Amino acid sequence: TLNLIDSNALEKDKKQLFEGYYKELDDDLETKNFKLLFNFYIKYDLREKILDELVKHFCSDEEIYANLYLNPNELKDMYEANMLIGSHSKTHPNFLKISKEQEEIELFDSFKELENFSQKIKIFSYPYGDFSPYSKELLSKNNCDFAFTSIVNSKDINKKDLKENYYTLPRYDCNIFPFGKASKG
Repeated sequence: TLNLIDSNALEKDKKQLFEGYYKELDDDLETKNFKLLFNFYIKYDLREKILDELVKHFCSDEEIYANLYLNPNELKDMYEANMLIGSHSKTHPNFLKISKEQEEIELFDSFKELENFSQKIKIFSYPYGDFSPYSKELLSKNNCDFAFTSIVNSKDINKKDLKENYYTLPRYDCNIFPFGKASKG
């Protein structure tokens, strides 16, 4: 996969850090290579342009939204089935690669989108599992109760975690569960 891209577009320092994680995913080789390449090697400011080109050549925005994202009716059904609905950001950026101001907008806008599901508990799950030095402060400013990351080891949450680590709670990767594997739509 890497030979398809100009080497100047790659962030090579990420290779060793994320190779282990991607080896553990239960995806086919092409999907694994694409995720690794796109999520960690492509310079952040080039990603949207590349995605636009991929969509233009291989599918439409409508196909993506219809196959990969929940629509408002599906969210409503989940909420009415007593499922807890949490935020995951507005556009799914890596918080380590955006400014504090951008992160604040991501959090505010994503929580605003979920206001229709007025729940007693306000939760968040970090995109890519990563959080910035500002994340905890910004979550507090948005009155978030708990936040989940996949950067720490997956484990069951205990009372100590809820009291002391409420913005860095561990979460399980959905790919480890039957029927939890990410699909291609």
